[in-house]
Formats: sequence, structure tokens, C-alpha cells
Amino acid sequence: MAGIRFVDTTIRDGHLSLWASGMTTGMMLPVIERLDDAGFEAIEILSDGQMGKAVRDLKDDPFERISLAAERAKETPLRLIAGRIATFEYEPPEAFALFLKLAARSGVSEVRISDPWNEYAGWKRRVEAAHAAGLRVILNLVYSISPVHTDAYYAERCRQAASLGVWRLCFKDPGGLLTPERTRALVPVMLENAGSTPVEFHTHWRTCGANRLITGRFFSSNVATERTEAETVPSPAATATGRDRWPESPSPTPASGHSSPASPHTTSAIRNSRASASG
Repeated sequence: MAGIRFVDTTIRDGHLSLWASGMTTGMMLPVIERLDDAGFEAIEILSDGQMGKAVRDLKDDPFERISLAAERAKETPLRLIAGRIATFEYEPPEAFALFLKLAARSGVSEVRISDPWNEYAGWKRRVEAAHAAGLRVILNLVYSISPVHTDAYYAERCRQAASLGVWRLCFKDPGGLLTPERTRALVPVMLENAGSTPVEFHTHWRTCGANRLITGRFFSSNVATERTEAETVPSPAATATGRDRWPESPSPTPASGHSSPASPHTTSAIRNSRASASG
């Protein structure tokens, strides 16, 4: 194993999952230099869904947050999460492009992008806007459970995503739905169809808290190694209670974003965010 690299998500996903994005910029700044010194691959600083919360409730300027964090994080790139600007009911493409340009101007250098349906057209529009803003793109393939979300589905979507010339792909499990068995089956599919594009892994609760994932060219919650096989270790407690068995969905479901702060998987999200989890 050549090395393991982590992306810190404490000041982005930790409080998003547990405190409804209640951390102010002033709460974040004292720890930025410590995070920078820790040697993370990147630091996630903001998501598009936190814009309204920052402005309306916290009276914070989110772009100032980025700028102040960038002044303190001199060695570690700052990362933005962007799928759509949830502040508005309608998202004009021009508004999304402007959002990315302002974030880049403020000090973000990477962006992790989602389309809720893993659709090529949605990916392409967002990736092109991010590239125009000068950002390195990590493109999410969001995991979900339905008759549609088969191995063949993820193989096809992975090839489509890689064809967009992104910096990395990210296998994203925001709902904590992945079981050890499903992870073991899908990781080789992702790696084979990603070609030369590195793959990150992001998950909540069960996969981070109950299982250990070691793969080649695969970033386990943004962990990079040189191994070529996937290893998962199921939780004895989870196996004993049957929580590895999930019901089938009666119809295709969108690959959605975060769960509510009250959902059971979020408690582990902040515990693991320092080392592994991201959103």
C-alpha cells in the first residue's frame, strides 16, 4: 500500500448532518490551520445547500467564509459541494455558473458535483460550468436501491461520467445504504469502468462505521491506495440484527442527497468525518 489520503468534511458535512448547517464562519476559523497542518487531501468548506442557511439564519457571507478559510489553509485545497443551488426553487444555469465562478474567485479549487438522477445531461452541464470556472471536478455517482440500480447501470453511468474528462469520480452513498456485499460487488465494477480516472468513496453511517474498505485506485471516503482488490469487514452486530438486509424498492427512485439531521446514520457521520465520511 503506497499511502492513504483523506478528505476532511467536519466543517461542511459534520454540522450539515447534525446541526442543520448551524456552524458559523467564526466557529470554523480557529480550527482551519490545524486541519491544514493535518495533511488532508482536501478540506470541504461549503455546499450549495448551505448558502441560504448561511445568509438568512447565520448572517454569514458564504464567499467571505471561503476567503477567510483560504487565508488559513495554505497547503490544503478547499473543496465545494455543488449539485444545484437549493436556495432557489428554480435554478437558472447562469446562476449556477456564477456561483462556481465566485467560489473559485474566493479560494475554492475543487468541486464535487452531483446530479440526483445520475443523468449524463445534468452532469455535462454542471461539469462544463465547473471547468469554465477553473475548478477541478470530482463527479458523484450516487448510490440508490431499486430494480434500476444494477451493476450494469453503474457500469454504464461510470463510463459516461469518466468520458466527461473529470479529475476524479466519487462513488457516493449519502443514505448509508451500502451493505458489505453490495460494496464488494460494485467496487470492481466502478474501478473497471472508470478507466484511468481515480475513484473516491463517500458514505454515511453503516459503511463507514461498520465496515473497512481497502481498494486500489479507490478513495475510501477519499482514501487513496495502490491495492487492486476491495476488502470489506462486516460488523458482527449489524449482521446479528439483520440490518444488512434491505427491502427492495417497488419502483425506481432518484439517487437523492442528505438525510435529515434526525436520521440514525448521521450520528456516526460526524464521528467519522475527521477521518473518513463526507457528504
